[in-house]
Amino acid sequence: MEKEKKRQVIAIIITVVLSIISLGVAFAVFSGTLNINGTATVDTIKWDMYFTTANDGEKPSESTTIPSGNIQISNIDPNVTPTVTATGSMVATTLTWDAIFRTPGDRVMYTVYVKNGGTFNAKVTDVNMPIPTCTIKTGTAQQEAETRVCGHIHYGLYNDTAGSSAVAVDQTIPAGTTKAYYLIAWLDTNWAQDGSDLPTETVKTNQISATVSFGQN
Repeated sequence: MEKEKKRQVIAIIITVVLSIISLGVAFAVFSGTLNINGTATVDTIKWDMYFTTANDGEKPSESTTIPSGNIQISNIDPNVTPTVTATGSMVATTLTWDAIFRTPGDRVMYTVYVKNGGTFNAKVTDVNMPIPTCTIKTGTAQQEAETRVCGHIHYGLYNDTAGSSAVAVDQTIPAGTTKAYYLIAWLDTNWAQDGSDLPTETVKTNQISATVSFGQN
């Protein structure tokens, strides 16, 4: 009887050992490797702000005449026939305009577009619209006349055709989009009723060097 018990104990021990060995073999099966593959690329960057004659238009590589359809003439008084004539051109970052006013209230509006052809959003960082000055000829009377006339000439760059929202700092143009701007110039109607301050000779402003600067948004 004692011998039989010893055999049973031995058998149990062996069974336990074999179970542990088997368990060890089973754990060894659950192993593996995770792979992570990839590349990093530094893409080219581009900053390209320019004038164009149409919405999403191409960059003019040479001087391009502003189409007549982009130039609207009128008079502040709807009952007065406008007598203004106007022309303009652009190339890349330069817009050139020329307007001749003949009647108080004459107004001209140029519709132009600014394209952000770069890879960064852009915002307006500075707007410089200097007051027009006129060429001063010799003679006190002529100087006074030109000064008076210059005070009646106005212009500005606007976001709308009514001229109620001027282009201002921090306004944005997202990358790849086009923004319509309206350059409006006019001769006001604040003249003396007797016409004593109207010019008796042609008066022309000096070149108006206005600028709009953009920076990365």
